[in-house]
Amino acid sequence: MEAVAAARDSSLSTVVWSVSGLVLAVVALGVLGLAFGVIRPLVRITSAMKQIAKGDLATEVRRRSAR
Repeated sequence: MEAVAAARDSSLSTVVWSVSGLVLAVVALGVLGLAFGVIRPLVRITSAMKQIAKGDLATEVRRRSAR
């Protein structure tokens, strides 16, 4: 009985660690997605707006390339 319980505990522990690793990977990919999909374009547009505010009206506002 004790051996069965130990085996079950071991397999349950493996499942928990696997799911935890998967969740961590999904969260990391989500953060990277935010960084590249939201933050970088905001930094780009902010930079362009600062140049325009300084009077450089020839500043080009770069757009993301069409897919």
